[in-house]
Amino acid sequence: MDEPIDLSTLASHFTCKLCKGYLIEATTIIECLHSFCKSCIVRYLDDDNRCPTCQMLIHQSHPLSYIMLDRKMQDIVYKAVPRLQAREEERIKKFYLQRNIPVPQQESKLFKSSSGPMSNEGDTVNGTLEDLADKGSNCNYHRNDQQVSVVMSEGDSLPALRKKYIHCSIYTTIMSLKRYVSHHIYGNMEEHNSLDIFCQKELMGKDHSLEFVLKTRWRSKEPPLQLEYRERVDVI
Repeated sequence: MDEPIDLSTLASHFTCKLCKGYLIEATTIIECLHSFCKSCIVRYLDDDNRCPTCQMLIHQSHPLSYIMLDRKMQDIVYKAVPRLQAREEERIKKFYLQRNIPVPQQESKLFKSSSGPMSNEGDTVNGTLEDLADKGSNCNYHRNDQQVSVVMSEGDSLPALRKKYIHCSIYTTIMSLKRYVSHHIYGNMEEHNSLDIFCQKELMGKDHSLEFVLKTRWRSKEPPLQLEYRERVDVI
């Protein structure tokens, strides 16, 4: 027989650290996978760009681009907490009714997890975690961002990339480039910690965006932005 579970033992996994309530429109930080209410984390990131739980730097200048709606987490919360979904649905309907405006389409689909990928065009948080892995989704993968051309050259003892010319978002971080190089050299992204990336012979921080590198290291030089990857040398 299935044994009942004391909800209080799971509450810490279902609550938002910012508002202390149950997760509503659960939104997860891509890098560290900590989840918060969407409205809570969006307001928080107006003033701070680090995760409220672990203090990891989300992004130097555009942290909102690195959080995603987490539909699976929200489904778990609604199944675990009795009537939470119904109360939230009623609260949203009341909000729009009091203002005499129709319920937007994305709000009406908020609670229908079986209706397919949610569309959040024009919203602050763009897409869901599942959408990123779904090739058929409408996620634009930052194609609408300003783009920058990069050429990656290899350091001593490292093989050259088969595709060393990259065209990507100006908000791409050095960490993302390290993972790209690691994937093509070692066959996985887990070895990125063994790599360093340099611009003009200067080591770049993992949280630097390409926008930051262009403005502070490349300045008025002609494109493409030239970066070099090397094996990390630990100084003892």
